[in-house]
Amino acid sequence: MRIVLFDNVVNVGEKGDIVEVADGYARNYLIPQGFAGYASESEVERAEELKAQRERERQQRLENLQEMREQLRGYEIRFQRAADENGHLYGSVSVRDITHALQEAGFPVEKSMIEVSSLEYTGTHTIPVRVDTEQIDITLHVQATEAA
Repeated sequence: MRIVLFDNVVNVGEKGDIVEVADGYARNYLIPQGFAGYASESEVERAEELKAQRERERQQRLENLQEMREQLRGYEIRFQRAADENGHLYGSVSVRDITHALQEAGFPVEKSMIEVSSLEYTGTHTIPVRVDTEQIDITLHVQATEAA
């Protein structure tokens, strides 16, 4: 059966695609769940609109990622943590701390984008951040404060 997908369906296609599937799969699952509709003339037009919308969203996402890559390049973050005389932190600077600092600075990053475990020493560290397929290095300065 020829159908139009209204949503992304794993192993079938993406939103806006016109695909051939088994009749039962279409009638019993995809169409009742709202994932697809019969490939009538009006639905084919709707599919073209969905494809155009998907392409606009993809282009916007790529532009946003490029802008974020440029802004992150050479970015520096400073943390102050309690440490002993050897520079060993009494706590650590975690991926969560780094993510939170970047989000407060306006970068839409997630923990999975930060490619480092927690930092346990003072000093200057280079932290890799994965933005789409590119790795951007940011600089992290950890300074010691007086232990309480």
